[in-house]
Amino acid sequence: MSNAVGTRLLVAGLVAAVVAAVGGITFASASGTNTRAARVTGYEIVQVHNPATQPADVTVTCPRGKRALSGGGKVVAPGPGLEMFGRVVHSLPAGGPRRNGWRTAIAAGLPGNESLMVEADFYAVCADI
Repeated sequence: MSNAVGTRLLVAGLVAAVVAAVGGITFASASGTNTRAARVTGYEIVQVHNPATQPADVTVTCPRGKRALSGGGKVVAPGPGLEMFGRVVHSLPAGGPRRNGWRTAIAAGLPGNESLMVEADFYAVCADI
């Protein structure tokens, strides 16, 4: 499986998991009754490429009016047939109370000699909710 195909499958699986999870959430009031069910519509994946000349600590912002449901990133291999592995330092919602972005940092290299200076792709799964 090529990286492009693997990435598409990974991202498609992430979207399906997020949509399934969020679609089943209901919110309860103080009295314990359901006040509304969350609806997920208009989901899309926003991608940002980060060159190795910049620290791989990136916030991906959703289009206006959408919120980030999830996100992440992956290290880009330095050449055909080569693999490079990274470690997610953090992956969390961003954008204040609007939660319209997802911030992820990736470090790569040998333990004790890791660097944030790595080429990587970052993603945010965005939707109208």
